[in-house]
Amino acid sequence: MDELAAVAGADPVEFRLRHLDDRRGRDVIEKAAQGFGWQKGQKSAARSRIRLCLCALQESRAYCAIATEVEVNKETGRPRLVRAVAAVDSGQVVNPDG
Repeated sequence: MDELAAVAGADPVEFRLRHLDDRRGRDVIEKAAQGFGWQKGQKSAARSRIRLCLCALQESRAYCAIATEVEVNKETGRPRLVRAVAAVDSGQVVNPDG
């Protein structure tokens, strides 16, 4: 989705929200972006840092959105997770076997 948003010249968070009708899915994306401090059109100051907003929607009725900041060592190419913020809607938490 980040790559599609980039080709469209759109903010990756807004791009996801524009293509998602599910309220719970939208809520976790918005909450993760808010917790991360995401601002529309945000760019990283350092070339070695990339900011991504990833979203995984599970058919199991659980939703998770994760915003991450990754630093890439220019010499080695090794990535390092700087920080991550997640928002989760686990849905109904009941064990049917319990």
